[in-house]
Amino acid sequence: MDKKFLEQAVALGKEKSNCEKIQVGCLITNIKKEGMVFRDQVIGLGWNYILYPERYCPSCDLSGHCFLAEHAEIMAIKNAISPLKEGFGLATEFLPAELKTEGGTLYCSLAPCIQCAVHIVRVRIKTVVFARNYKESDGIRYLINNGINVIHLEVK
Repeated sequence: MDKKFLEQAVALGKEKSNCEKIQVGCLITNIKKEGMVFRDQVIGLGWNYILYPERYCPSCDLSGHCFLAEHAEIMAIKNAISPLKEGFGLATEFLPAELKTEGGTLYCSLAPCIQCAVHIVRVRIKTVVFARNYKESDGIRYLINNGINVIHLEVK
């Protein structure tokens, strides 16, 4: 099941991302009861999105970390949570009492950066599955140090 969802995240990044340098896709699943059966259900989708694609992006040349884009993980988290509460922001004090993401799994084509890792922990995701390593491992270390299961899977 993990491989199927991870392949979908990779395909989503390739299809939707408007960044010329790297395409990242992400989806969040959680277990839902359907009758007497429990199934994983996709509750949030995201991809990295450059807010101003017509502008030159100097942050990629300086640090490699894009500050002009919405990251795939953040978009997926917003999409998973926003139906629960209007005006949702990513600050912890604004999180709804009942999170659809709690105990869920986040699948991403690229390992999360440190900023995304902080938000993943805040929304109580239990497992992160990723396809490619990010150039820095501080996001993965942060997830592990906060009790998140981290799985690296190779996909095509």
